[in-house]
Amino acid sequence: LVAMLLNPEVLRKAQEEIDRVVGRTRQPDFGDMESLPYMDALCKEILRWRPIGPLGVAHSNIVEDVYEGMYIPAGSKVYANIELMSKDPMAYPNPEEFRPERWLGPDPAPAFPGAFGFGRRQCPGKHI
Repeated sequence: LVAMLLNPEVLRKAQEEIDRVVGRTRQPDFGDMESLPYMDALCKEILRWRPIGPLGVAHSNIVEDVYEGMYIPAGSKVYANIELMSKDPMAYPNPEEFRPERWLGPDPAPAFPGAFGFGRRQCPGKHI
């Protein structure tokens, strides 16, 4: 809601695409997904722009590790800083800008995995 309130032009583009592809007599379904590239980009941008779980869920490393010179003992609680990853200016130029178009075209933004977790405990619905 906040993204649409702050970006009415994005809302108009998304509504135009839905009206053109789906019409106003039914809800979009998974069969429409390929025909709704702007909506797909919009969903990706929402999950990147304001991640639902900015630090994700705690994980525990099974074996000791060293990451960038820091020793992490086995059994430590480890959090992925999803908020920071989603704002990486190298991957997502102008990261605070809400711009679904970054996911479209010949050179789209790299996939952002953080919204669905990491490792063996990823969200099983991530493919939907």
